[in-house]
Amino acid sequence: MAVTEGFGTRRVLGEAAVVVALSLAAAAAAWIGASPRLPLVADREVYEFELKQPLLGAADALALYAAGSHLFVDTRPVELEDVDHVPGAIALRPDRFDDDLRAVVDFLTPDDPALRRRRRPAGHGGGGGPARRAGLRRPDAARRRLPRLARRRRRGGGRGGGAVSAARITLPAWFAWLVALAVGGTFVVASLDKIANPGDFAQSVYHYRMLPLALLHPFALLLPWVELLGGLALLAPPLRRGGALLVGLMNVMFIVALAAAMARGLDIHCGCFSAGGGHGVSLGLIARDVLLLAGCVLLLLARRR
Repeated sequence: MAVTEGFGTRRVLGEAAVVVALSLAAAAAAWIGASPRLPLVADREVYEFELKQPLLGAADALALYAAGSHLFVDTRPVELEDVDHVPGAIALRPDRFDDDLRAVVDFLTPDDPALRRRRRPAGHGGGGGPARRAGLRRPDAARRRLPRLARRRRRGGGRGGGAVSAARITLPAWFAWLVALAVGGTFVVASLDKIANPGDFAQSVYHYRMLPLALLHPFALLLPWVELLGGLALLAPPLRRGGALLVGLMNVMFIVALAAAMARGLDIHCGCFSAGGGHGVSLGLIARDVLLLAGCVLLLLARRR
């Protein structure tokens, strides 16, 4: 097998480090300029309160509403005031939460139950099967010869010279740009709402119940900027392979988080493109992230043209 050009591990890591450093600077600047700011230390009671409330489906919620046995609260933002609110419901709008809360605090007690409507995740896929591995055996003579051959090539000797390195592939320029645009564009779009609403994104991350509370808010502030600048790096050839490494690692993280949520039966929104919602966790989302990961691998292994 012909020896290809070096993989350039140091260069790839350097490119990724540049993207991470820019993301840290951008996240810090955005946090300093934000008003109000998301506290760097999350309040456990704020997040645990919501998880303690029972979840209801739409049919059950409508039945309780028709029976008139429960108090309903409308939490839609002020911008939706021109939309008809639920008749008889109390308004607790995010932009006027304190004022609205004072209007109902006189007759609500800590013992009053709170009910939340649950959205059923869309599209549970199926299929798949056990992975299979094929083993190869080397003759004893070849097994003894391989270490010597590797040492000779590291010294620059042997047939063909050069260093032994990871295999590299050659992609047509138009195809590399197409993959970079698809993967990078996806991450850029996914980052925008999270950057604008870090508090909602922090809540979505908390619902996965995987991250320590001390890291929740810093993670929610930084990750969207890594998504944005990592996606843009895929569109900049000098930083493309470093961006592919970062975006690929994020895809691996998303796949693990989605799979863990499904395995534990969590009925949550993925927080993929919308900071406070999005699709329910499903095999379809995992398949999408696997495709994005495959695109990152192609860009990471592609030789510069």
